[in-house]
Amino acid sequence: MVSDIEFLEGACERMQQVGLVQSKAEFSTRMLGKGPSYLTSMSARDRKVPDEVIAFLIDQVTPDIEADDVTILILSEQCEQRRR
Repeated sequence: MVSDIEFLEGACERMQQVGLVQSKAEFSTRMLGKGPSYLTSMSARDRKVPDEVIAFLIDQVTPDIEADDVTILILSEQCEQRRR
């Protein structure tokens, strides 16, 4: 089972890979709503991440996911129209 910290570190790493954030500091502030050293500090102390922090992350990514779903639907419809 993945710990909360491992989950956040994995999410941060993936977001860095795709260019959504540039650093752990940016991830901590923008995606978690915390100070720049939050993720590093929590990892070093092996602390449990509060539910509110996970909820904040979900709130940050959900609108983007919903917008992408709409875009995919529109593009799929356009492809289908062109096939006809």
